[in-house]
Amino acid sequence: SDLRTNVWGDNKTAFGIGQWRDYYDKNTGVHSPGRLTDLLQFASDLKKPIDDLDTQIRFADWELTKGSEKSLGSRLRQTKTIDEALEVAIGFERPRGYSKDNPRNGDGWNRREAFAKSLL
Repeated sequence: SDLRTNVWGDNKTAFGIGQWRDYYDKNTGVHSPGRLTDLLQFASDLKKPIDDLDTQIRFADWELTKGSEKSLGSRLRQTKTIDEALEVAIGFERPRGYSKDNPRNGDGWNRREAFAKSLL
């Protein structure tokens, strides 16, 4: 999302810098609450708009330390190299093509890798 807080991705199913989404069962067509609903509640609790950058950063931190992504946050803190960190971090957004077995197949991998390494 390039830190654009109001961007919708993946055919308007994912929102914000974390590309948060709710759950959708393709077989049944049923939608259920997920991470996007959690972001909405978090922003509401802070009395902030959902597209506020500070709110989204705080929510990402909350997810990685206390929320549904706590185990991913723990794995991320244990990484030793930029390559390990990238392979874990892409699991936060889970873009199309991503899988735990092949995180580098996630959409935008090369761009993410080049950007992260440019910061070193």
